[in-house]
Amino acid sequence: IVTSSDPEKCELENQISKLHLSVLPDMDTLNLTAVEQLQSPQIDPTTFKQAITSPCSDQWKEAMNTEFGSLLSKQVFSLVMRPSDRNIIGCKWVFKTKRDPRGNISRYKARLVAQGYTQTAGIDYSDTYSPVAKFTSIRLLLVFAVQYRMPVFHWDVETAYLNAALHEEI
Repeated sequence: IVTSSDPEKCELENQISKLHLSVLPDMDTLNLTAVEQLQSPQIDPTTFKQAITSPCSDQWKEAMNTEFGSLLSKQVFSLVMRPSDRNIIGCKWVFKTKRDPRGNISRYKARLVAQGYTQTAGIDYSDTYSPVAKFTSIRLLLVFAVQYRMPVFHWDVETAYLNAALHEEI
């Protein structure tokens, strides 16, 4: 609880604190299995071979099929003949087990990522961009939402791509 000489600021900060507390799990309702999972989490596979030979191979295969289906539906790539004067950038699977607030496994997530570390600056690319949101910006939006009693929603975006017109041959 925050105390301040400014009652409006105090109320606003208390509401923000309550928002932070509301996302934490209630320790009284956590079952012993969930606590054990939090203390010794399952190690995610680091290679394709580990994923398909693990006890959860069916779940990892489903996650890979979902990711690849998403890439196809978004038309992220097209197959072309390899130009002789171009470097080929490989790809690999990255696996992550997602857990709910109680520590139970909620889903298996697989991402197919480019091995960009094989590129050479100035030859394979000239600029890189990575749009991110600053935590302070998100916090400011939450402050406005609380102050003006606006609802706040959360979306879980499965796949998002920024598409821009490229002038380079890829």
